[in-house]
Amino acid sequence: MPTLLAVKSCLWVILSLQIGWLVQINCHLLPPLWDQAPGSITEYPVVKNSAGDTIISINPWNYTQRLGLYKCLLNATDPYFQSIQLHGKRNILWGLAVQLGWQESTGRLHDITNQTKCGLPGRDMDCIWPLSWWGSINYFLSAIPFLGAVNAHLIPTRYPVVLVEPKLKSPTQKAYFCLSIKDCYRKYNSTMVAWTSFFKVVQKIKKQQFNFLPNDNNNLTPIEDHILDLMWTAHVDSLRATLKLFSNNLKYQSKPEQRFALSWANLVNFIGSCHFITDLNNTEYMQETLLPKRLLRANDHPPFIKDFSQDINACLFITETLRDVNLATDNLILNLWNRAMCTSKGRRDGRFFLTHAIVHPKTSIESFLTILGDIIKSPGC
Repeated sequence: MPTLLAVKSCLWVILSLQIGWLVQINCHLLPPLWDQAPGSITEYPVVKNSAGDTIISINPWNYTQRLGLYKCLLNATDPYFQSIQLHGKRNILWGLAVQLGWQESTGRLHDITNQTKCGLPGRDMDCIWPLSWWGSINYFLSAIPFLGAVNAHLIPTRYPVVLVEPKLKSPTQKAYFCLSIKDCYRKYNSTMVAWTSFFKVVQKIKKQQFNFLPNDNNNLTPIEDHILDLMWTAHVDSLRATLKLFSNNLKYQSKPEQRFALSWANLVNFIGSCHFITDLNNTEYMQETLLPKRLLRANDHPPFIKDFSQDINACLFITETLRDVNLATDNLILNLWNRAMCTSKGRRDGRFFLTHAIVHPKTSIESFLTILGDIIKSPGC
């Protein structure tokens, strides 16, 4: 009975909020196996490699170990980001950790061909399938940011960090994944530079307090805006480096899942341009409200998927339509959006629009007109 009352109380709190993405701290759902994930570099194994050198070995194809990369990043950046009263839930790196948890809980990291035991219940449930499109893309949003943090000396290490290579038959496919700081700089220089630069700047703001939980006007201070700009620049660069590499991995998904995956990747450009605030509050609520709770099947046709909510159906339909229109206009929609996001006011309006367009459709028309005004008035970046 106490548990039932607690759940009802949590739901009441969520529903009573005037702006839905301000979720109470005691209602958070952390990523699966969060408590089991390593929270420090010292919790990863120290081994000898084939050359006899001592290294820290991290297996990013083990879900718990990959999740631990985010936990380490959150712990390392907490002294710079967190408001003490909220115990780090305002840290903008929560967005990456929560996304990985969603991918795991919805089966997007598992071998959906059933040709291996990877991710299957009762077998190797902690495994991330190397041919998973979602898992491969996320590698560049987990492993590389982590190595960037190590390279920036945000996470001090006694020995070099080396990542375990994926179990793939093709040497070409294996080579897509960089395994060390040196290897990542050689293969994906701009991505490593972007993440390293982000974490170096983070360390310079230690003495300042930041409040990444937005107020009703969705305002950001200049330094908050700058930090989010650096993070999103690195994030988008990570995606840019991977989409073509792993396009062949989409063939294992249903056609509707393929459309959703590519539409979601396209949406990130719009989200990043407005410096969306990826703290735990925002990310968790938007994810719970708008993202599908399972893989899309061949007979799924948004916005008419019966076991999905109206909001999830709307999100799928809108994101797919947005990608279609953007491709048909040779990125005109994204270019106009980016023009509107050139000012702090434009970015604030963009965050408000993205937050409310689906969940609060009655306010979206007025918000969209505001964005059009921002495009007209913007001097350009």
